[in-house]
Amino acid sequence: MVEFDPYSEAFLDDPYPFYERLLAESPVHYHEALDATFLARFEDIWAATQSRNLSVAGGITPSQLLLGVPANPLMPSQMDPPRHTAMRAVLSPHFRPGAAAGWEAEIRSLARESLDAAAPTGRLDVARDLGARISSHMACRLLGFPLEHAPSIPARMNAFFHRRPGHRGETEKAEQAAAELYAWVGDFVRDLRRAPDRATGLSADLISCEIEGRRLDDEALVHVVVNLLIAASDSFPKALSATVDRLEQEPDQRRAVAHDPRLVPGAFQEAVRIDTPTQFQGRTVLAPVEVGGRRFEPGERICFLFPAANRDPREFDRPARFDVRRSAPRTLAFGNGLHLCLGRQIAMVEARVALEELLALVPDYVVCRDEAHFARTEYVRGWLSLPIEFEPVSGEGAET
Repeated sequence: MVEFDPYSEAFLDDPYPFYERLLAESPVHYHEALDATFLARFEDIWAATQSRNLSVAGGITPSQLLLGVPANPLMPSQMDPPRHTAMRAVLSPHFRPGAAAGWEAEIRSLARESLDAAAPTGRLDVARDLGARISSHMACRLLGFPLEHAPSIPARMNAFFHRRPGHRGETEKAEQAAAELYAWVGDFVRDLRRAPDRATGLSADLISCEIEGRRLDDEALVHVVVNLLIAASDSFPKALSATVDRLEQEPDQRRAVAHDPRLVPGAFQEAVRIDTPTQFQGRTVLAPVEVGGRRFEPGERICFLFPAANRDPREFDRPARFDVRRSAPRTLAFGNGLHLCLGRQIAMVEARVALEELLALVPDYVVCRDEAHFARTEYVRGWLSLPIEFEPVSGEGAET
């Protein structure tokens, strides 16, 4: 019997031995104390994420599914069709490949600014100074926030996901951060209502759109913006840092990627596969459904262990190996189904540009792991700080 507790210190320290055992011994794992079933196998999660018999309206986060925190039906990530379909129709044009490509020049300029500032010092924090700077800037640009707010976003996100050893779920610090985040976005929404002609980006569409025949009121608009802000800014620094960290551990692959930028997208996708930031999300059963050979009844809760699935040996050859040339026809790195990550195309552009610029300037960096800081929670994992060192580059050499 596999002993699995997503809140245990052993799991938080290193979840991968637990995922490996679940895949081998209990891929459809019922946790009696939490009254929820955890799926580990790739094929089962791939199918479940496409099932219309499973609902996000009962919540998707660990705290909602396991600890009784109320769901948030005003967030797109917790909407079922047809409301979700209508909302995605408003949002999707801003995230399509062509729209994402249109941001490349601005992202490249931002990456170069960060690298040019760091080059003479021989040090750069990949998570904070490159990843978080890019994602926070882009979150503001996409949503129409004034850019002067971008530097405050990483600290808001880190506090929002704060956890304390021995405490299940959100801490008082996290709850306070959530209240402050909603108040801050609320002020932004009220400013837009007073001067709608100044709205830009997604906000311009959101304040004027109709969902199921009705305009979004202030409360609904705040929740949509908060949802998008979190999605746009939190995961990317962790994913970019994971890529930089993995490449440093594989010198031959790093040299190959630095020599051939066409390998950069594959390196990023492989890092997100092998170091998936989101540990699990889930659904509530709407109608009887069979998943993984087991029948589930309405009201039951099912959690998807994405990092386990992304290391499933049934789907991936040598799944624990980082391979920038891996050819995987399917991945759950960005989810799947109706709630496939909306911003994946922009994340790919952000990552490609940041890695191209970093490897062109300092291909022989060293990761300072003793100084790094890692988020270890039941919900998200990843680098909050990842300093690297390299030979200082002169002003002339830093200009690319």
